[in-house]
Parts: sequence; C-alpha cells; structure tokens
Amino acid sequence: MRVTICAYDNSVGIGGPYVWMQRMPLELRQRGFDVRVRLFHWGRPEEGVLFRALQRQDFAVASQPFGSSEANVRWLLEELVDDPPDVLIADNVIPGLLAGRYLRQSGIPTIGILRSDDSFYHGIIDRFVAGDQPDQLSAVVSVSQFLTDTVRENRIGALITETIPSGTPIPDQVATSPQDVLRLVYVGRLVQEQKRIIETVDALIRVVTEIEDVHVTIFGDGPERSRVEELIVPYAAKLSLAGSVSSEELQTQLLQSHAIALLSDYEGTPTAVMEAMACGVVPVCLRIRSGIPDLVRDGKTGILVDDRGLAFVAAVRKLKSDKAFWKTLSASARQHVEQHYSISSCADRWADLLRRITVNHNQQPQLFLPHRLKLAPLHVGYAHQDVREPGIVSRTHTCLRHGYHRLRKYLGHARRVIFRAPIA
Repeated sequence: MRVTICAYDNSVGIGGPYVWMQRMPLELRQRGFDVRVRLFHWGRPEEGVLFRALQRQDFAVASQPFGSSEANVRWLLEELVDDPPDVLIADNVIPGLLAGRYLRQSGIPTIGILRSDDSFYHGIIDRFVAGDQPDQLSAVVSVSQFLTDTVRENRIGALITETIPSGTPIPDQVATSPQDVLRLVYVGRLVQEQKRIIETVDALIRVVTEIEDVHVTIFGDGPERSRVEELIVPYAAKLSLAGSVSSEELQTQLLQSHAIALLSDYEGTPTAVMEAMACGVVPVCLRIRSGIPDLVRDGKTGILVDDRGLAFVAAVRKLKSDKAFWKTLSASARQHVEQHYSISSCADRWADLLRRITVNHNQQPQLFLPHRLKLAPLHVGYAHQDVREPGIVSRTHTCLRHGYHRLRKYLGHARRVIFRAPIA
C-alpha cells in the first residue's frame, strides 16, 4: 500500500511532530507500507531536520518552499498525480488538508492528525471536520481522548475517528531511584505560548532554592533561550541549560534522571513526558484537560498539580523525601507507557487504520489536476499557515492604484516641462 505523509520542516525542528516523523515512517515501512514524504519547508531544504533524517533512512522525499496556499496545493497535487498514493496522511499540514478535497474526489482517503488543544487545531476541526462536505476528511487521528471526543461532538457524516498517541521507544534500561540528589528535568521548546517557559523556570528556581539536593537540567531550544539563560545564572550550581540534544542522547540523560516537569497551559499528549515515563522517570505536570489526564494518573503514574507554585514544590519535595513513593510511581509510569504508548503498539494501530480506510476505495486511484483550484474558506485559527494569493478584484485594484500613481507622476513631469519651455 502506498502512503504519502505531509509534514512541515525547518533547520531547528523541535517538538512532537518532528519526532513522530522520524519514527513512524520507519515503523510503517517495517509493516509493509510503501511510505513517501512530501515536506513544506522554511529555509534551505537540505538543512531541514526531517529532510536530512528521512534521506538517511532512504525514503522518497521531496520538499517545497512554503509559499501561498495555491502554490503549495498545486505543487502537492503535481507531486502526486503521476503516482497517486492509496492514502494521504495530511497530518497538521494546511496545504495537505486543503488538497484533500481533490484526492477524495479521486477515491483517495485523507487523514488529518490533531496534536494539541489550541486554536490552530480547533480551526482544523471547524473547517475539515464540521465544515463543507467537500472539505471533510476521511479520518481524524487525535493524540488524546479529549481531542477525539471533541471531534466526535463536531463531526458530520461517516468520519472515522481514532485516538493514537505519537508513541515512544521503550528502552531496556530504567532509571534508578534517587540517592542523595534528585535529578529533575524539563524537556521541550523554550517558548511562552503553550509551554509557559518563563513561569516554568521560575518554578524550577523555587525548587532548587527551597529543597536541598535537587538538580535541574533544561533540555530544549527556542526564542526564549536568552531570557532563560539570564534567569538561571545565579543558580548555575543546581540549574543548567543543556540545549537541544539528539533522541539517543536525551534517552541517556533521562535514564540518569528521576522526575520530569511539564507545566504547560495546554498539550496534546506530550512526547517528552511519554519518553521520560518509558525510562521510569516520574512526571510532575500541571492539571490540564488534554493528553495529560490519559498519560499521568495522579498518585499512580505521576503527580498532577494545580499550580506552578506551592503545589509544584510540594510534589517535588514528596518525591525527594519518599523513595518508596518514587519507586512505586516510577514502575507504574513505565508499565503504563509500555502497555499503551509504545511506538510499536501505536504503529500497529496506524497500520490497522490504514488498511481499514482503504478497503472500499479504488484500488488504482487516478488523480486529476484541476484547471482552477477551489480551496476551503479561510479560517482565523490557522490563517498564518494559509496565505492566499490576491483575487482578481484585489489584483485589479492594485493595478489601478499603481497605474494611477504612475499617471500622476507622468502628468506632473509633463506639466513641469510645458511650463518651463521657452516662449517662441
């Protein structure tokens, strides 16, 4: 079965979607799928994290500079027309979602992925789940049960819905219990939106100043890096910034840690927490509605807190002072992820969905390029990734405005020449 997956790419490439794209295509190929990848990139394509990783893995990959939605969609359709896939995983890529109406008209099902509980993904639900029939997806995969429930409340027609987390490898080793020092980590993007990194750093500073023998390491990068570096300077002996590291190095570091902090405003199902729990690292997370309640069961597979202040500090203090409690949570966290969130089990669920969704579809799809694109209406939720070319009215107005200014300039010049000319 031929499967094409869409993704965004750039030279930084931090976050769950980038990790998933470096793992899931390999897993699907091992299960007999012919996987191809089409990327939309910012910067130089050969510097893209996914472009380089997928080429090393010997996947058929092509990349297009992210431009107008019309140019993006037309490029994608042109890429697919000569050898159409049996199914398109559009993921969270707006050009892929917009192109979906033309694939479905040709009998090719399309799948979207909801990865977080924010306005971008709720915009996708509005337009491609509850919107006009031609734009509706064939299936939606959500990384959390909350997001799946939201889709089911809004869906129209026979849309297939599945909850499949991103998944994580399960290492052979596990973290050992803390002795003299509790090692706490944060893993993720250094951004204010969603991650609340400044408030998180403030909480981590409070932990290292109020609790003895707690050392904190921050893994990640992002626009707030310089500010984070400034904040932690006075606490360098106990609080450090390691920056971005490879997946292999991160797993090594997690196996030497004891707890992971995630104090975001919202999430899907956080990959970093899954990876940490797979290593036996205990999560301490802010209580939010998406993803975290599935993954972290308070007092069983981790600790949920209601604020980034007293409650968070108290949770870390409990882990530091009660080794038996840490051991219980560590073992349960590992077992929970191994049973429900392993990359292998998630890939099996993806494989099952792909086979089911293509059962009643054309076995030899034919894709036709439209003479003129008709795209779904704009939506404010994802407008920053759906930049349209100006329409004929706008283009006409622009041409007339430019022509008017050129004419004024010409007439002004002509007038000066006439009035300065000598009288015969």
